[in-house]
Amino acid sequence: MRIETKDAFWNAKDIYIIDDSADVRTSLHELFASLGINAWPFRSGGDFLDAFDSLKPAPILVDIYMPEIDGLEFMSQLRRLGSSWPVIVMTGRGEVPIAVKAMRLGAVEFLSKPFELDALIDALGIASVALEDTVAEEREREAALARFATLTQREHEVTRALATGLSNKETALVLDLSVRTVEMHRANALRKLGIGNIIELVALIAAATPGKPTSPGYDPDRLPRA
Repeated sequence: MRIETKDAFWNAKDIYIIDDSADVRTSLHELFASLGINAWPFRSGGDFLDAFDSLKPAPILVDIYMPEIDGLEFMSQLRRLGSSWPVIVMTGRGEVPIAVKAMRLGAVEFLSKPFELDALIDALGIASVALEDTVAEEREREAALARFATLTQREHEVTRALATGLSNKETALVLDLSVRTVEMHRANALRKLGIGNIIELVALIAAATPGKPTSPGYDPDRLPRA
């Protein structure tokens, strides 16, 4: 185990366990409790998704083969909610194609039951490092959104147009404004956002809208408007 993941494991405070087996949930709950980690068990992926809005970020340990919603479908629905909480997948079958699908859906580790304690600790360490990155990105997103919230409606319109690659003149035509007015709103918006050019504007929009590519073609309509 790398030093950083080992340290991250011992810093871990919480983990969610999703498995349809009561015995597995109980044994894992007791194991994590002995390690000083709060384990929150769920009988199904559906139960977890229903409670998602009230939960705080933490690694997720989920079984692949479950009735109703299996582990892969659970991960798909989790991503559709916009969550990037790290997921550790566990299964009693150890099928390579399933592992590949899980990794493509964002799983940070794949464990075959029965797994050794060291393997579980290593997986949780990796997940904890990933969670730290996720939390940092979320804080960056909230900070970026707060900066955009200071803009007026017109400043939003101008910055959205400029971020798609339009020039001041093209933006003026699209918004039916004079070039001078566009320049004024552009200057005011960049000043409020604390940036100096359109490249920085595109980067800030990307920070405020996770999952959106930093390119002229994305749709920034999800940004807040003052």
